[in-house]
Amino acid sequence: NAGHPTYTPDILVNHGGRSIIRATHDVIEMAADKHGKKPVAVGHSLGGAVCLFTAYEDAALEHVYTLGSPLRTAMGQGGANGLLALAHSGLSLFDEWSSVAHELQAYMHAGPPPVGLTTIRAKRDGVVAWKAAGHPWRRTSNGVEGGHCGLVASKAVAKKIVRSAARPSSPHASAKFDLRTA
Repeated sequence: NAGHPTYTPDILVNHGGRSIIRATHDVIEMAADKHGKKPVAVGHSLGGAVCLFTAYEDAALEHVYTLGSPLRTAMGQGGANGLLALAHSGLSLFDEWSSVAHELQAYMHAGPPPVGLTTIRAKRDGVVAWKAAGHPWRRTSNGVEGGHCGLVASKAVAKKIVRSAARPSSPHASAKFDLRTA
């Protein structure tokens, strides 16, 4: 609605595997080629971790926004919802994510991605714990009222991302805004 072209990878279920990362990479490359500039990626939950992984492998992105993504968990810092972790470990659908998660953890331990990163987390998120969705390298994470699924439907979140994305960012920059008042 803000007039920015948006693209979504052609996936049915995000299991975080190599095929999902490839589909995400292909959409990012297509957008960059079509518009002649680096796009911004917005990923919800595991989608945010996939976008971050893609940024490490190919920095064709300007900025990554994660919404309720388990980045600190991927880094091995804990904070994941135990029930969710148990469900993931019991479903073969997410087996591919295990190997990708280890690669992402290695990238993250080596340092921040070569693009800007902004994390947004929900205060009452029962799927990805508050701590798990925090910014891995900074104490500044943007918090909003509501729950996990509400992040993708929040007009306040969308408005802030659109405003923030309109400002150029430098590598390693983190857009700063306070969503609690939105």
